[in-house]
Amino acid sequence: MPLAPATAADEPVMRVHASLEDNWTAAAAEIRGLMLGRQRLNVLEAGGGSRTNVDFMPEARFTTIDISPEQLERNSYAEQKILADVETYEDYPRDYDMIICNDLLEHLPRPEAALQRLVRHLAMNGLLIVGGPIPTSFKGIFTKLTPHAVHVAVYRYLFGQATAGQPGHPPFPAYLRWAISPDGLSRWARAAGLKVAYRGCSKPSWAIARLRNFHPAAAGLYTGGMNLLRLLSLQTWRADLTDMVMVFQRRP
Repeated sequence: MPLAPATAADEPVMRVHASLEDNWTAAAAEIRGLMLGRQRLNVLEAGGGSRTNVDFMPEARFTTIDISPEQLERNSYAEQKILADVETYEDYPRDYDMIICNDLLEHLPRPEAALQRLVRHLAMNGLLIVGGPIPTSFKGIFTKLTPHAVHVAVYRYLFGQATAGQPGHPPFPAYLRWAISPDGLSRWARAAGLKVAYRGCSKPSWAIARLRNFHPAAAGLYTGGMNLLRLLSLQTWRADLTDMVMVFQRRP
């Protein structure tokens, strides 16, 4: 009997966390439970840089794909590195137990095309893990409506990152398509036959800390502004929830 299509009612509730670190900690617990009993996982990290968000899987074998040679050069944990465009690349050597897209999809003009290609190489019961900014948050809308030069200036002068905008260093040009919102990704996953296993969103604790370092009043002004937007929207818009972690599982 064919598997009944998943519906929104089957999905877990969105968990709200005070920080992105807490969000990843909760997602990691879910991932460990789903991967229980599997040994020596094969992991594909799309857009993998100098570190991974699944370092809680120490026995994993990593393959990483990135369009930036500088990012690949800084990657020290992948056994195989692929210099290619994730939107068009097809020649992956195997299927993977986990495919990770962290801080990647927002930089792609056609993120759904990349996801469609990646999910073809997801093993049965394998996990697709997506992390990144929420396009409908204040941060997401600000990023969409302002030129890349503004993003570079924010990173360089507000957050103190001297290398901002240099080759292989963030911020990278961003598209933030509406399709990669949490609800958009859930709809795509259901259509692709994936189960939504975890949904989490969080506040930009790291950005607030850097605002506080920039000026003691800056973080308070930001928090006050986010609270005002929530009140003006009659509690319907959480502009302060800027980042998401989503876990999808390929169903048998």
